[in-house]
Amino acid sequence: MVFSFDWFVNNPAFIPILNAENLLNAVHAESSEAVRRLSTPLVDTISDLLKRGVASGQMRAGVDPVELYISIAGVCYFYFSNRRTLSAIFSRNLSAPDEIALRRAHVADVILGYLRP
Repeated sequence: MVFSFDWFVNNPAFIPILNAENLLNAVHAESSEAVRRLSTPLVDTISDLLKRGVASGQMRAGVDPVELYISIAGVCYFYFSNRRTLSAIFSRNLSAPDEIALRRAHVADVILGYLRP
């Protein structure tokens, strides 16, 4: 999950690109075989991690890998797509390194808390 968070930190242009693609009703994503080829191994990797986590007793059973990915992406995306307005509303500079580190740890806690058996 922190990989996804770090992706947003290190690729700030991704948010506007993703927003534009959604405004265009995913016209490029729907016609791209590469997008589907890249997402299948990701879901397979998450599935494998979940299976191993359940087998070791460290994760709860019944977690859908696609739903988990969407949840991880969502808690990461919202922060970066809205950090300017959230910074203004809460009078905190959510672009500051210490705030980003705080959010990164929170994302990990939230997702790992969901996965606990």
